[in-house]
Amino acid sequence: MSQEVEHHYEFGPFRLNAEERLLRRNDETISLPPKTLDLLMVLVESRGHLLQKEELMKRLWPDSFVEEANLSHHVFTLRKALSDGENGVTYIETVPRRGYRFVGNVNEISTAAAVPASESVLRLRRRPSGRSLLFVALAILALTMTLILTRGSRQGVRQQRPTSLPVIESLAVLPLGNLSDDPEQTYFVDGMTDALILHLGKISALRVISRTSAMHYKQTPKRLREIAKELDVQAVVEGSVLRSRDRVRIMVRLIEAATDRQLWAQSYEGGVQDVLALQSKVATDVAREIKVAVTGQLGIPLVKGRPVNPEAYDAYLKGRHHMQKRNKEGFRKALGFFERAIAKDPNYPSAYAGLADVYDLLAGYGLLPPKEAYPKARAAAIEALKIDDQLAEAHTSLAYVKARYDWDWQGAEAEFLRAIELNPGYAPGHQWYATFYLAATGQYDKAIAELEQAKRLDPLSLNINAELGLVLTFAGKHEQALKQLKNTLEIDPDFSLTHDFLGRTYFNKGMFEAAIEEFEKAVKLSEEKPNSVHLSALGLAYGASGREQEARKVLRTLIELRHRQYVPSDSMAYVHVGLGEKAQALQWLEKALQERSRRLIFLKVDPMWNSLHHDPKFQELIRSMGLER
Repeated sequence: MSQEVEHHYEFGPFRLNAEERLLRRNDETISLPPKTLDLLMVLVESRGHLLQKEELMKRLWPDSFVEEANLSHHVFTLRKALSDGENGVTYIETVPRRGYRFVGNVNEISTAAAVPASESVLRLRRRPSGRSLLFVALAILALTMTLILTRGSRQGVRQQRPTSLPVIESLAVLPLGNLSDDPEQTYFVDGMTDALILHLGKISALRVISRTSAMHYKQTPKRLREIAKELDVQAVVEGSVLRSRDRVRIMVRLIEAATDRQLWAQSYEGGVQDVLALQSKVATDVAREIKVAVTGQLGIPLVKGRPVNPEAYDAYLKGRHHMQKRNKEGFRKALGFFERAIAKDPNYPSAYAGLADVYDLLAGYGLLPPKEAYPKARAAAIEALKIDDQLAEAHTSLAYVKARYDWDWQGAEAEFLRAIELNPGYAPGHQWYATFYLAATGQYDKAIAELEQAKRLDPLSLNINAELGLVLTFAGKHEQALKQLKNTLEIDPDFSLTHDFLGRTYFNKGMFEAAIEEFEKAVKLSEEKPNSVHLSALGLAYGASGREQEARKVLRTLIELRHRQYVPSDSMAYVHVGLGEKAQALQWLEKALQERSRRLIFLKVDPMWNSLHHDPKFQELIRSMGLER
């Protein structure tokens, strides 16, 4: 035995053990991401002194270049864990444009602890650098692999688990940890998380929380039980990924949420070219452990485990990563990466599906004209299905084009249903089927049911929650719509689409001033990238409420904007409807029909067009789209 001095820092109800790198609040251990804990150590050790942002970034990431946003994110996470700012207690002071200072009252305590000699060498007396952390991780990996080989298994090591497992019908895959501690590998680790969610979602007997909601808990200090309660799941899958050049190691655990009991854990290793097979193996093993049927027979892979070109897979993950940013620059980069993936591996179906999704979103966000974007999306989706007709994402993308551009309603429904059959846990499949087929064709009850299912799979998705409110408005269920949309604002009060849909609900209730207020908020939130959808709704509301001068100003703005970016012709039609100018509105709608504007699919059901419904020209427009009343 040897004596070792342990350093503790106490502030408020918190106690930070420097050697153990452990933070406790009273008797509760606070779980923090490694870098967030590093940040706390640096701030506490330098308490009372201002630490410049540049200095902090150098100390936290000594061997890597990272953006300032990474530091801001860890400060936010730390403040949330410390309840900083609540009840008048402040621990971390922000000095604008300069840095941060720890201002809490700290007591430093040193205590002697008896430690076995064999263990004392493992204690870390000062904050490890990023390079030493990686060295330790690799050393642990080498030791673990030795144990695995000793046991005669090259695939993984199964840890002790309970003899009887509960029946689990719902779970969440939390964002996997990045063991390399290299921010540049974030896209790869997030891609592995996405893949596991996607694979497990194919199990019809299991409800798996979708990516959008799962990613809300990335680097969260919340406990697993709290997360599971918020997502309404019985179990949680968590783990980590270590990538070293062309090798990948995945470590996963299955946790029963109600008891925090580990039900099962296992490690997997392989080459990057075998990563699809590894993902399939992990998903199949999790399915086996929770005793649900996988494609009728336990042990049949959930996905085809074909080898993939490592460079193609890498480019594909980067494409998905940038596409999730949902902005023009992100879409541009995503297109480049998906095209690079296809160039490296022309038989990689997921890369074509990703390409289809980007073009669908470019049209959906109004960043490309429909006639430019949708044919490219269709071609990419068809190519993906030629290679793998079991790919649910590609069927969903093709269905989206058939509904929003081709107006091939029968074909769209067939593709949507096929996608849901192949992957009942794929939330966008349920969402797009509900909004762009069922709602557009007036099947409101079915649309609401599908959106509720999408919401169960992805409860924190802003788009799903907002679209549910919109469809409730289409169905005339205005009070339910208001409640749904106000709940959506609680997830994110700055999501412009929610304010837009809330404005439409108020408008259809005849509450014009409340509608105008919401439309103005939507316009303001998108003022850096003017959104013609929000502007046109505002113009309509101005006109309908008698504010003609303001409505005509919006109309001029839309026409001027049309010279700089794509603005669908139905945007101008909206404003003319508000002004009571039916002839001009119909002229613009005829132009929108020629453009195949994406919003025309709601022509039959959108109450904003009610004043035109009895006009023969309007009825002809509906018939030409196959949407007869």
